Amino acid sequence: MTTWIRRDNSPLVRIGASGGHALLALGIGIFSVFLSATAHAEDDLLLYVKVDEKYSDYSGQIGGMVRAAFNSLIRYDVKESVIYTPPQDETAANMILNARRLKIEWVADARFNFPKKGNAEMVISVYNANKSVRTFYLTQALRANTIKTLLSALENDLPKELRIRFLELGRVIQKKKRLVQFDLGETAGVKAGDVYKTYFEGDRITDKDGNDFGRIDKTTGIVRVTAVSSVYSSAEILVGVISIKTEHYVKKIESGSVNFPGRILSILENQVAINIGKRGGVEEGSYYAIFRDIKKINGEGSFKYPVGHIRIEEVYDEYAKGVLSIADNYDLVKYTIKDGDIVDEVEPLQNTMLGAGRLITNINGDNLQRFTTITLERASSANIEVAFRLAGGMRTGGGYFASFGLMHTLAHSPHFYAGVDMLATSSNFPVHFFFRADIDSPLAKDLKFSLETGYVIGATDSSFNGIATNVGLRYGFNLF
Repeated sequence: MTTWIRRDNSPLVRIGASGGHALLALGIGIFSVFLSATAHAEDDLLLYVKVDEKYSDYSGQIGGMVRAAFNSLIRYDVKESVIYTPPQDETAANMILNARRLKIEWVADARFNFPKKGNAEMVISVYNANKSVRTFYLTQALRANTIKTLLSALENDLPKELRIRFLELGRVIQKKKRLVQFDLGETAGVKAGDVYKTYFEGDRITDKDGNDFGRIDKTTGIVRVTAVSSVYSSAEILVGVISIKTEHYVKKIESGSVNFPGRILSILENQVAINIGKRGGVEEGSYYAIFRDIKKINGEGSFKYPVGHIRIEEVYDEYAKGVLSIADNYDLVKYTIKDGDIVDEVEPLQNTMLGAGRLITNINGDNLQRFTTITLERASSANIEVAFRLAGGMRTGGGYFASFGLMHTLAHSPHFYAGVDMLATSSNFPVHFFFRADIDSPLAKDLKFSLETGYVIGATDSSFNGIATNVGLRYGFNLF
């Protein structure tokens, strides 16, 4: 059975196995005047979809998905669709002839076969009807455990594959600081000033039976084209300087569809809202720095300095909310941040620190105890100002201790902490109360000098109790 369908899915002409070509010609003749008046010859397309008998009951749905995939392309506009199943068939010559009669320049032929259970084979050809030549050919295997998974593959994977093949979807091939290159150029119609979003495919959506329903795309940023060659383009990163990675997809968008640069929308106490959200690639748990202009460079640029950090906790399509995170002069920052201040994504604050030092206890007593210590600290995922730590030490002359502790920033500063350790020695369980100051090292940006002072109480060995100091180095990094 063959069905001609308008773009609004209403039947145009329905024909059977016999007399089909006569009725087809009649249908074409009736509508040829209308179509020739409304067609845009450069990109109008006549689509044929053939589905074998196994899924003939779903031929309309399959055809609809293929039609939607072609309509998602910038280049083509599907004017008419023909959906048919065996024993009906159409040759490329007949398709081209029908397209000429309809004054449509392009013809697409999509065929679906199901050689064995759980598999489908899709073959798509595109012809230029005026020149009688095939300009595009695609063959692809699809998963088809159920009709739902087949339709999902057509809805999610086919538009992406077509956009890639027709140079409407590219990939990031290189990234350096705030500049990226992607594999679309003049041949794909890219122009300086065009705005593209970058994204990657998220985890697959599956049901309890393992049926695959595709993926959810995750936007990672926004870029604006600055230079174009024949096969690639260079673009400046407007949003997503940290999130954008090589191999992420790039897709053109309207420049006004996403806010950039990122700015403060509103601030209340330590709650901050920014004007970019999911569409700009913002994710929960990411960090944004608040920048303040220090000195103008010219009419467009200036030297900027980060005055605070925002840890994003809630993300919506057009905006996101977060908490002002630890920063020097926290109270001053909180009250000087204003609506409109620029924000930009930065590396997450270091959540793990590994340290080594020299601990001396019983400083106020008669018997100093010296330990070589190793410390591992991990920031809380719920509150960046809280950290847990494990430590161990070997005493000069013999003996050891191990400890588990908790510490919190002082005045929201990333350089000052107060905390407590529960120690375990070979004979008892003393408690260590301490204050710590971390000083940035000129040797490396992630290396800090650390000075700790505190008091140990509760040890049965009195020589262990008393004032304690620990001097050492700590290296910060992000783990997981």
